[in-house]
Amino acid sequence: MIKKIIAALVIAALFFGAAGVMAEDSGGDSGGSDSSSGSDSSGSSDSSSGSDHPVSPDTSSGSSDSSGSKDSSSSSGSSDSSGSKDSSSGTSSSPDTGSSDTTSSGSGLEIEHGLATSASQESGSLNSGSADSSAITSVATASLVSLTAVPGTTAPQLASMAATIENSLGDLSVSEKAIASRSGITTFFFGGDDTAANTIETRVNEDLATLEKMDQILSDPSTSPALRTFTRQREDTIRAELVRLQGIAASEKQKMGLFG
Repeated sequence: MIKKIIAALVIAALFFGAAGVMAEDSGGDSGGSDSSSGSDSSGSSDSSSGSDHPVSPDTSSGSSDSSGSKDSSSSSGSSDSSGSKDSSSGTSSSPDTGSSDTTSSGSGLEIEHGLATSASQESGSLNSGSADSSAITSVATASLVSLTAVPGTTAPQLASMAATIENSLGDLSVSEKAIASRSGITTFFFGGDDTAANTIETRVNEDLATLEKMDQILSDPSTSPALRTFTRQREDTIRAELVRLQGIAASEKQKMGLFG
């Protein structure tokens, strides 16, 4: 009897042991299946979520970069183009300035050649004419008038002013001859020729003022040194003649006649 009970207990123990093993195996398979399912679902969800949501920021960021690159390129291109244009403008202005300076003053060699020609003509006139002060002054003035042939703008300006003096010298010569030809009897009774004397004074003052204007031009640093020397030498001759004529006019006006 005892043996039967023991045998029954052993069989029962074996049965429950086998049932426990089967239950454990069934639980492991179910856990593995759930784990796999959870892993796949979660991975798929994560993957889908990662695929859907981050794409939009990346695309937006790329678009923003592209726009920035475009703006930078446009700005840089515009700046370079403007810089190139400015540089081109600066380069073209320099030759214009040089050309203007050359035209205004003339080259040194051309000026010296023109002055040499005037001096040669002056020398020929002095050798063929009389040596009195009036003749010498006329030749000196004619040399200044001939500066119209010298290149540049300064020489023609001086020549134009010298032409004014040249015209005045004609009136001065006439007045001087009138004084010189006045008879002693006329002077004794009526005094000196005030009309001729006044004409001389007026013309001389005008010519001295013209010489002052010429000196202002010569004092400009841009004036050719050769032109300055040439002009001032002949100005000295003209001034000396004007001073001489001033003395004649003053002397003539001091002559008092018997009747005033």
